Amino acid sequence: MDAPFYGKARRGRRVKLRRMFATLITTALVCPTAARADSTTRPVVIYSAGPQRIRVRVAIGQALPCSSSSNQLLFDGPIEPGQSVQTETPQVPVCVEHTYGDFPDTEWSRGEWWPAHCGSKAGCLLPPVVRVVVSSNAN
Repeated sequence: MDAPFYGKARRGRRVKLRRMFATLITTALVCPTAARADSTTRPVVIYSAGPQRIRVRVAIGQALPCSSSSNQLLFDGPIEPGQSVQTETPQVPVCVEHTYGDFPDTEWSRGEWWPAHCGSKAGCLLPPVVRVVVSSNAN
């Protein structure tokens, strides 16, 4: 008596597994971003307002300064006045710090998060492109 019951229960489990598998496949085909949520990136554009060459660091992570070993560096390099550089980030906010003043390779500003964290405020939308303007005059 136990054998036929066991067979029916087993068959029922197989049917449930097939339905679940079909649902997962359908979801992956219809909503590819749901299956690969981490594959989306967001452009980050950094513009140097001048008046002299500066160095910029852009990183993702949880620590300040941006050069912290616990962060992932996205960009570290010079930018001439009036020029911009672009990189991509898999997450926001990004940490940005730059040099300024008379020592464009060593005098670093404090790191800042872009865009600023808006917490759980209603209507808080993240920009499609993170745009940052830096200057060799500003700290």
